[in-house]
Amino acid sequence: MSVNNGATLFFCVFMSIWVAYFLESWKRKQALLGHIWGVLKFDQSDEQVRPTYTQNCDSWKYNPRTRRHEPYMTKRKRYPRFLTTFSLILFILACVLMFAIAVIVYDLAVYLALFDIPSLQKYARWFSSITAGIMSLTLIIIMSKYYGKFAVKMTEWENYKTQLEYENTLTIRRYVFEVFNFYSSLVYIGFFKGKFNGYPGNHPLVFGVKMEDCPPGGCISELATQMAIILAGKQFLFTFSQFVIPIMFSNRGSCWNRFVFLERLFRK
Repeated sequence: MSVNNGATLFFCVFMSIWVAYFLESWKRKQALLGHIWGVLKFDQSDEQVRPTYTQNCDSWKYNPRTRRHEPYMTKRKRYPRFLTTFSLILFILACVLMFAIAVIVYDLAVYLALFDIPSLQKYARWFSSITAGIMSLTLIIIMSKYYGKFAVKMTEWENYKTQLEYENTLTIRRYVFEVFNFYSSLVYIGFFKGKFNGYPGNHPLVFGVKMEDCPPGGCISELATQMAIILAGKQFLFTFSQFVIPIMFSNRGSCWNRFVFLERLFRK
């Protein structure tokens, strides 16, 4: 059944209402927590200086507001760190795009290889999409894991003065990377695939192969497959690593004792 049916209208209306309700509920929850914690009138200027900032500063500057000398990191020492971190982040984002292109090329190569086999032609599109989605999910999980550690180290190296500045910078970097990492392949399939195939007699080539086009019904089925594999796969791995594995290790001793007890019982 096609996704362009009457239920799509009700789904869009439901999502619009749910998004608005979620945002308003979160604002209410945020205000409630702020009232309970007593931070509704929190002034950022009153925030304490991070201990690591004081340790890594070699200069002091008079603050007319507090009327005392405070640790200060000079621009000559701070700006090179910002430039280095920014360059490394751009390089990592370029690597993410390169990996996305590699998955696209893999999808095309597998599809063409299977399509040349008469007995596998009807499975070519299905097999290439699923394997490409699994490969994309694997690369996404690996890149996300190592970039998280990299972002923390780079943000600490830049040596922000307050914890709020540190957390805001780290959050923005993680957010930008996750958007590129998770949605680059989906954006390509949804908005760009099949748009640059040229015309008969003048087709652009990628590594000597004609770029893949969308089927007559569009790329919505492939996009849905990729989204299901990436989003559901990520959720499954997160649930397994955060809940299942700890339960298995916490109950390892009790399970072993039960096994020993049953073994002795059967021996009797």
